[in-house]
This record gives sequence, C-alpha cells and structure tokens, in this order.
Amino acid sequence: MALGNTNSSFGSLSKFFHWLMFALIAFNFSSGWTMADMPKGDFKNLTYLLHKSTGVTVLTLVLARLIWRWMNVQPDLPPTLSPAERMGARTSHWLLYALMFAVPISGYVLISAGGFGFDWYGLFRVPELIGKNEEISDLASAAHYWLTWAFIAMIALHFAAALRHHFQLKDDTLRRMLPGGR
Repeated sequence: MALGNTNSSFGSLSKFFHWLMFALIAFNFSSGWTMADMPKGDFKNLTYLLHKSTGVTVLTLVLARLIWRWMNVQPDLPPTLSPAERMGARTSHWLLYALMFAVPISGYVLISAGGFGFDWYGLFRVPELIGKNEEISDLASAAHYWLTWAFIAMIALHFAAALRHHFQLKDDTLRRMLPGGR
C-alpha cells in the first residue's frame, strides 16, 4: 500500500493517523470520564498524567495530520452524494479537526491556570501557558467539558455516516479507511 493518498484511496500514513488518533482520543474520553471519581492514590495520579500527556500528544499529532493532509490529495467523495451531503461531509470533517484542537487546548489552559503542571509521560516538563488563575481555570474547565461533549457528538455522527456509506449507500467510503482496505 502506498504511503500517500490517491484520488480514490487513503494512503497508509493517513490511515495510521486516523486510527492512532481514534485510539488516543478514545483513551482520553474514557480516562477523563472516570479519573475524577477515582480514589486518591498512585493509580489516580497516573491516570491524570496519562490523560494530560495524551492530550498534548493529540494536539501535536493533529498538527502533523493537517500538514500531511495539505501535502496530499484527498480521495474523491462518492459521486452519488448530493451537493448538500458533500458540504455536510466537508463541514463535519473540519469540525472534527477544530475539536481535535479545541478540546486539548482547553485542557491545557485548564491545567496551566489550575497550577497542575506535569511532565509529558514522565519524560519532560510541559511548559505552562499561563500562571495560576482560578477564574480562567473555571472557564477552561467548563469549555473542556462542553467541547468534549460536542466532540463525542461529532464522532458519533462521523461513525453513523461511515456505517450509512457502508450499509445503505454500499460505497467504499468505509473500506478505504480501514487498515488493509482499498
């Protein structure tokens, strides 16, 4: 399989980015959902560290992913889609990218303003964006929460669209993003 995309297929690097981002974001959703209710201790501290580190990793990877996207042709949308469906597909993809930035950035502001600095996976200190500020921390916390729910909704829509393409429209949209697929 080619590294780069073609007019009809995603290349192996695009697929790698897609599925790696899926795994990291799924981990962060699940850890974020459970970590606040964990009993205090080493496991809770580790979960917070992994959540923060993974958020910074997602932020870095989405930059790399966008650069790769701009350097490559994007496969054509199926010809059976209406103009409104084409616009919806493009809009939803850009909303997903925007949320891949907004959710980790709001988390980064939250931990910086909350005074919760950390070392990326225990390896090096992540610089804080701003000093401790309770008001900004509270705003960032609310933004992080609501942006995460918006992200979950967009991912659900993305997943539903992939299933619609596969089962109802019977085109190759889903298959061409699967590992080893077209």
